[in-house]
Amino acid sequence: MPKSINLEIIAHGPEQQAILPVSAHVRKYTERFIYTSKITDTTIPIAYYETSPIDAWKNIQIIDKTYRVAANHIEFVGDDITWTKIVGTSFSSRYKSIAITNKSIIDTHGKAKPLFFKHVLPKKTIEAEIHVITEGGKVDIETGLLKDLDHDMLYTNYQNFYNPDTGAYRIYYVTSVDIDGKATNELLSPVPAASEASWEDVDLDTGKIVGTVWTRERNTSGFTFYMYGDSTWYIKPLDTSCIRPLFPSGKTPTDSWFLRFTDGEFTTVLNNRVHRFFVPEYDLQPFAPSKPFVYLPSQKVLWVNRNTLVATRKYLAVDPALFRHLTIFMYDADFELAAVYTTDPVLGGTRYSDTEIFYESDKILDWDNTNGFFSMGIEVDPNFSFYASYFYEAHEYEYTGLTLNPLHSKDVLAKMWVFYIIPDVHFHDRAIHHLGIDQDGIIVSASQDLGRTYPNLQLLNDDGTFNPDTIIGMKYNSLTDSNNFTNLYTLPHFNEYQYYVLSEVVVMDIGDKEDSIVFDVRRDGAVIKKDHFEDTFRANPRILQSHLGCGDDGQVVPQNNMMLIRAPITLLEDYGGVLTPDKAEQLLTSYLPSADSGLVHWDYKMPELTGISSVAKMVNLYMTWEGPNLTYNIYRKLNPVGEWVLLTSIVNPAEGSVVYTDVNDLKSGYIYYYGVRVVENGIELPFGNKLGVMVM
Repeated sequence: MPKSINLEIIAHGPEQQAILPVSAHVRKYTERFIYTSKITDTTIPIAYYETSPIDAWKNIQIIDKTYRVAANHIEFVGDDITWTKIVGTSFSSRYKSIAITNKSIIDTHGKAKPLFFKHVLPKKTIEAEIHVITEGGKVDIETGLLKDLDHDMLYTNYQNFYNPDTGAYRIYYVTSVDIDGKATNELLSPVPAASEASWEDVDLDTGKIVGTVWTRERNTSGFTFYMYGDSTWYIKPLDTSCIRPLFPSGKTPTDSWFLRFTDGEFTTVLNNRVHRFFVPEYDLQPFAPSKPFVYLPSQKVLWVNRNTLVATRKYLAVDPALFRHLTIFMYDADFELAAVYTTDPVLGGTRYSDTEIFYESDKILDWDNTNGFFSMGIEVDPNFSFYASYFYEAHEYEYTGLTLNPLHSKDVLAKMWVFYIIPDVHFHDRAIHHLGIDQDGIIVSASQDLGRTYPNLQLLNDDGTFNPDTIIGMKYNSLTDSNNFTNLYTLPHFNEYQYYVLSEVVVMDIGDKEDSIVFDVRRDGAVIKKDHFEDTFRANPRILQSHLGCGDDGQVVPQNNMMLIRAPITLLEDYGGVLTPDKAEQLLTSYLPSADSGLVHWDYKMPELTGISSVAKMVNLYMTWEGPNLTYNIYRKLNPVGEWVLLTSIVNPAEGSVVYTDVNDLKSGYIYYYGVRVVENGIELPFGNKLGVMVM
């Protein structure tokens, strides 16, 4: 009976080392090592070292500063006690987004408790129950459940929940039976109990709005809501009423890490004046097919349990009846596409692109748009990767003026980033801007240019002249110098601007060795059998990084957070490749730990050039031989800043030193400069070393 040990991998914590008498061929995320009595010829025990890839939700630290305005404070708006009961058909609020319902229950204390969400049951349901599956720690939820089988509805405050940091989840399922005896088990999909009215809620015969719906219009201090239906209503501001920072929806090293801000709107009194804060740039997003829907072509999806996945954002808009479909791409442990699932029955059974993979349209059972959950009709492997294309209902604005991914922006690790919003802006202006603050607290960059309702704070004006009103070089904050941005521009200080700082953001460096995992599973005398040397490296290319592949010194590793990457120059489009230098450098450094900086060195045939003039008006040049089937183009110039002139080409010289004697119009006492470029496969490579020779 083979024995095994289970290892718990801790993502954060001190360096851990363990010497284990174990041999293992590791090809995917390590869950356990297995003792075995027989080691195959292609297996070799080596040291295992791993750091976690950078992750937007772990590497970014957001310091939420929204508490400075009580009207925008999430705890104030979102607290359970803030709901209001009214009897009437209209209600005024400072907030744009509120939950409205006319359904309630009596709680255990004998008090009315409104239910702000509903789950739509199958038609003609005669019985329905709700049950929950949980994993991990305790989750505080707002309880409540009311069955309305006459209208095929469940009213509830339950919400599906998942914590990607701990793996804890609470997922609700609704089991129902219809009048024909058909049983259904589906994921709880809560939607607002009362929704905003649309053209579909208009009675064509009377022209009146019908149903449990509401409409909204702007007023001088906020918004007025008009309700249709029963006369007793419960109203509560939603967290999307606030303007608050959210983590990027993209979280992998290849994503752009754009901070998001909820599309809230509210009014408040500052310095005896009413100010309105809102995000007009929200309306400039690429809505499709219409506002507020946005199509996301590819986004990471997280594994919850063997039958459930969850998106990295809420408020999805999957609705096959309206052709807003969901497609999930599943990649195996080697990141090869393994399956494609879709809600579009038309695609079912058809080939995906030019692959051997066919769409499967019966594996996505149902979904919770509000919280982003997908229920799958298959078991999903946690070692696989999942991406999805879907529509979502935009309740936030994605700030694309700055990516916080250190692989995409070289200086995000070196600065603190401050995001603020300007009140009372024009509808065609941008309200949210950012500052870059260096380690001395000095503002070194500002995104705010000249707007219709606010000044330019950048270093230069649009015409390139110096801007005397710039804040570049100013202290962001200071206890001793009143001439700082916080005091002169932001609330609650007394100034004419009243800019509202929403967040201070730091991109953290979590690539230290102390936070990594090291398992030393080597044993004395462990070698690879010569007959299976190539097969071993093909099975596990990482062995190349050990002394078994790179010699006794092993692979070169970063020192002082610098990694030298040697790449063939033929990758570049100027030398026969297809990449620009910037694109090639981006691809080569994409998967470095966030703590490391990549320095790309372009490798090419580079002869070492030497020369001497020992005879009048003659120069002898000597070049190292770089291999067969090469051509050596020899160039010369008299002026060190002049243009090179081709002297001659030496085609496929014999092995040994390559020699050329220059006697072409040389003048005694002058210095001539020489260089050589190798031609390989028809591509002329860059110069190697250049040489200056004084002619006798």
